[in-house]
Amino acid sequence: MAQHDINPDVDWRQIDISEPHEIAYWTQTFECTESQLRDSVRLVGPSAEQVRLHLRGPVVRRVPCADGLLAIARRLAPKPGHLSSASA
Repeated sequence: MAQHDINPDVDWRQIDISEPHEIAYWTQTFECTESQLRDSVRLVGPSAEQVRLHLRGPVVRRVPCADGLLAIARRLAPKPGHLSSASA
């Protein structure tokens, strides 16, 4: 969209799905289909930030070192024979 095409009266924090140019802009921005955009606006409202969060889905944190988690799990796991001596 060229600079001179941008309407200064438009609130770009809100998505107006009745405007074809906004549907084109937001589907390109969020890399989604028109149907996904419309469903998101229907579910979370017209806030661009809320729609972005809805389309992105939950944040999955990356584990920096899976080996470190495995070492912790091994350390916390019951030792072989530990349970059998408690039940005897």
